[in-house]
Amino acid sequence: MDVTRSVCEEFKANAGGSTLEYVSKHHALSKEDAKEWLDGTEWACKLEVEEQTLKKTQEALIAIGQIKELSPSSAIVHPELCNLLPA
Repeated sequence: MDVTRSVCEEFKANAGGSTLEYVSKHHALSKEDAKEWLDGTEWACKLEVEEQTLKKTQEALIAIGQIKELSPSSAIVHPELCNLLPA
């Protein structure tokens, strides 16, 4: 998990604009839109997630057509890798 945390911190730091470039390229966004998205994004590089966060994220993914339906938290979070916090 320490490796994942360091990658998250590196992504969040946007060194040399690499994160902006990645988001723009892989999500078909202009650099301006990618920057706006990154500026409005909070990064929590912890080994925990709130159940409500998972639900809201899935709802957003459904709204943009990336997934078809909500999955139970137990299907997304492995208890040995991440703590699921109650809403």
